[in-house]
Amino acid sequence: MLNRRIANDLDARMTEDVTANRHKTVGILSHSVIEKDPRVRKFANLLHENGWRVTSVGLSSDEDHPALPWEHYAVEPYKYEVKSKRRSLGAMLIKLGQKDWWETRFQHYAWRMLGVRLARNKWDKVFWDMPASYRQMRDVAMEHVSAAVWIANDWEMLPLATMLRDAKGGHVFYDNHEHATQQFSENREWRWFTKPVVQAIESRFIHEAAAISTVSKGIADALVSLYNLRDIPAVIPNVPYYRASLYRPAGAKLRVLYQGVIAQNRGLEQLIESAPYWQDHLSLVIRGPSYLPTYQADLERRIIEFGVEDRCRFAKPVAADQLVTAAQDFDIGVSFLTAQTMQSQYAMPNKIFEYMMAGLAICVGSNTDMKNEVTESQAGWVFEDLSPEALGRQLSNLSVADVNIKKQKALERAKKMCWNKESPKALAICEQLAFRR
Repeated sequence: MLNRRIANDLDARMTEDVTANRHKTVGILSHSVIEKDPRVRKFANLLHENGWRVTSVGLSSDEDHPALPWEHYAVEPYKYEVKSKRRSLGAMLIKLGQKDWWETRFQHYAWRMLGVRLARNKWDKVFWDMPASYRQMRDVAMEHVSAAVWIANDWEMLPLATMLRDAKGGHVFYDNHEHATQQFSENREWRWFTKPVVQAIESRFIHEAAAISTVSKGIADALVSLYNLRDIPAVIPNVPYYRASLYRPAGAKLRVLYQGVIAQNRGLEQLIESAPYWQDHLSLVIRGPSYLPTYQADLERRIIEFGVEDRCRFAKPVAADQLVTAAQDFDIGVSFLTAQTMQSQYAMPNKIFEYMMAGLAICVGSNTDMKNEVTESQAGWVFEDLSPEALGRQLSNLSVADVNIKKQKALERAKKMCWNKESPKALAICEQLAFRR
């Protein structure tokens, strides 16, 4: 009798294990190079380390990266028209002379600009080829991936996650990284040809998601208002893993750091143009990847034009897992989003939390969510006026004593605003979805 009871208990446990293993499967979909995407990697690592079978589908890269510790499929990213410069003039003229090519291109952009505005349910006429890597990801995932939870990273993965759910079962978890319908609204071409598609897709598929998360309270509230969501999305900020940093008091010279993508609307022009107004104890380093070399070249020309080579310079970007360490040699971290858009108002860049983790005082503009974070943490200052003269005056007025107080506040805040504290939210959502009928 005892042996039979033990055998029954073992059978029950094995059944529970098999059921749990079947449910704890996740398909992570991201139109990015996942090896270089910190947020997507953190989600995947979290689940992998907690016993989930993880399969991800993303984009391939020409760079060498360590292999991911879970099953991963990568498709060729869309090659923008950079390569067209290498085509012969004759080949380009032949293509331009092809009537079918012109008709196809015209129809594609006409649908993107007008068609989906008038008939949002026709989004699929353009989506799978803008770019074609969407279609390639769809084909790969359909053939190779099964999951109980499908994580759609950003709006562009919502159609694919929903299609996979309908074909293979499971639930969709939408992790929204940006205010999608406002993301590049300062760009006229994006407003004309991409925004209508984003609006059509997010409005069509967001209600298909069984759970939604995003990076800031502002974006969460905006999504509720925009789509009349029943539940407020979970706010899971883009925070780094916790690592203890030593308090490094500032010396007589204050070292200012901008660490992030080198692109327009980050206040970089204003920073450089403010340098002539600085006192001599300030210096600036701009570090990050530049996807538009001509823009960085323009900034470098500005440094020479304003005669501030002695206090402003560029540094080579570092790997994502080295951002905190690389920032520790500085005193002040800056993040100024200058575009007057809802995306800028509600953005919560990961650099804010990396600066804190590194023990830097922080300077931000009046953007709502960043302003709220800096105000609550008391880890820095909010600059309302970002004109070069005002920016130079405000930076010059920061005393070493005040900077050191803020640096200590930043280190304290970092103990709370880290992935170790925030990741249980993501894990709980996935656990709930996995066992939901």
